[in-house]
Amino acid sequence: MSPPLVGVVIVNWNLADDTLECLDSVYQMGYPVFRVIVVDNGSTDNSPARVRAAYPQVAQLVNSQNLGFAAAANQGLEWAVAQGCAYALVLNNDTTVAPDLLDRLVGVGESDPRIGIVSPRIFYFDQPHRTWHLAARWHRWLPIPVQVWQADAGVVEADFVSGCAMLLRRDLLQAVGGFDPDFFMYGEDIDLCARASRAGYRVVAVPQARMWHKVSVSARKTTADSRYWRARNQIVVYRRYPHGPLSDLMPACVIVKAVLDTVRTLARGQVGLINPLLRGVRDGLREPVS
Repeated sequence: MSPPLVGVVIVNWNLADDTLECLDSVYQMGYPVFRVIVVDNGSTDNSPARVRAAYPQVAQLVNSQNLGFAAAANQGLEWAVAQGCAYALVLNNDTTVAPDLLDRLVGVGESDPRIGIVSPRIFYFDQPHRTWHLAARWHRWLPIPVQVWQADAGVVEADFVSGCAMLLRRDLLQAVGGFDPDFFMYGEDIDLCARASRAGYRVVAVPQARMWHKVSVSARKTTADSRYWRARNQIVVYRRYPHGPLSDLMPACVIVKAVLDTVRTLARGQVGLINPLLRGVRDGLREPVS
């Protein structure tokens, strides 16, 4: 049997250099059949032209404004489904991947049709042997996720994996849809994993599948908007998916986390981010959830 076709979906917003480096690594993968789309979210740094010049084979969808990560990724996922792809790999543009990434992810996906989401082990780009993220599970008692570090396992069962890199089965997308655009950015990956689990799909991580994330680049891009959405969406996720025997403690957990985030933000001297953080907490508590 021929290997299943994979669509690689990369969202870009004003990070042309990083997107091109990501594409360099993608096209060094040994997997035989994949197609790539870059969804540009209203960049002003000439990203589409630079991508077109370097990789004319890459499909591009250029938005006139920033629609948010979730909505832009969904555009790429719709393209992948229309192309007949059996899987779609959503990949952050500030990453690079190992040459065997798709072989390992698809291999695990093909081992069980109940596997809906597969994610690799993600390392720090500037500390290439240090793990940044593998998987997460709900805390046993509290309504919050905790990290899982089973780096020596073959496959790690998870409640959540990072949207930094998620291989999504076509059947899953047709059953539960893509990302919820209401999240705009942050939290959309946890929400999709939770909907996949509720629909009976497995969410797993593959420690031997490797990639590297420029975490420092993401940190430098912290703005009032991103701080707002991170604070808001964490709370929306906690409220949307109550968990554990102490789920009534969710408001207390939110307050404690908001206090800790405020202290950390002040310690970094980022006084201008305090107001959007607190607005995010307020709106997250007010947001209607089903």
